[in-house]
Amino acid sequence: MDNSESQFNELLGDLIVRVNKMLSKQNEMVSIGLLLRNQNHIDVFLADHRSEWTLSEAVQNLQNGMVENVAAQPAMAGCIAYPDYENNQVIANMENKEHYCAKIRIPVSAEPSLHLDVEGIQVEDGEIFIFGEARN
Repeated sequence: MDNSESQFNELLGDLIVRVNKMLSKQNEMVSIGLLLRNQNHIDVFLADHRSEWTLSEAVQNLQNGMVENVAAQPAMAGCIAYPDYENNQVIANMENKEHYCAKIRIPVSAEPSLHLDVEGIQVEDGEIFIFGEARN
């Protein structure tokens, strides 16, 4: 895989399967991080949703852990996804090591049971969050 579109499609395919499993088993989603390594291997990171943490804090801690992981062991691309309960969707931030970025909005459908509505996916410009010197 040598371009951002194929890297992001690989991550998105994996993400959809994992989130749909979460939704069917527990009716909610835990924020998740994915790192695409060489040879199409994907490492999975789950946010620690402690009761005293907000969703934002859990996602920030997930992001910090992934940044440290990439610094220690290079990856080709990454994704951090979290639920947006207010808008009934999942937000997936994609980025690769060349700093191509996308923000993907995936609607959640409740019929016949909770699952991602892949036909309703919207793609927007994203921002650097894992790979980069520009991190604040």
